[in-house]
Amino acid sequence: MPELTGINFMKIVGADQKYILTTAYSEYALEGYEHNVVDYLLKPVSFERFQKSVLKAQERFSFPQEENTHFFVKSSGQKHRIGFHEILYVESIKDYVNIRTENDEFIVLDTLKSMENQLPERFVRIHKSFIVNLDKVKSIGAKKVILPDYEIPIGESYRAGLLDRIS
Repeated sequence: MPELTGINFMKIVGADQKYILTTAYSEYALEGYEHNVVDYLLKPVSFERFQKSVLKAQERFSFPQEENTHFFVKSSGQKHRIGFHEILYVESIKDYVNIRTENDEFIVLDTLKSMENQLPERFVRIHKSFIVNLDKVKSIGAKKVILPDYEIPIGESYRAGLLDRIS
């Protein structure tokens, strides 16, 4: 940098930030680590070394993404807020889906595939017509999933995926 060194830049910005220091001068390495440097790359930097440094930073500073807790659906002419934690299962009914919650159900013009893409990871497709909330599963039998007050069939082609998800 023509007017400011990387070390001076780190001093100005402060220790709250994380840095990967790249330089042609090895003498800056030690001082760099005093300023929250995640890694030090000596030029010329190979792509493999750069990639390793980025992975190191991602592992060290990756935090879980804050997950949405709800979504809105249009049913019976109104927009309804549904908490993901409330959903027992989602069932495909031709061009509609039935979202079954603990206390209600919502018939929505949508596809099961679209719902599958909107729901968080704790939901798993277990049949061509059903997605279940794994948090609500009481037990899993040979051919069905038991939820509070409901039994949902397991499609043969979805069985392995379900068993992988719960193990």
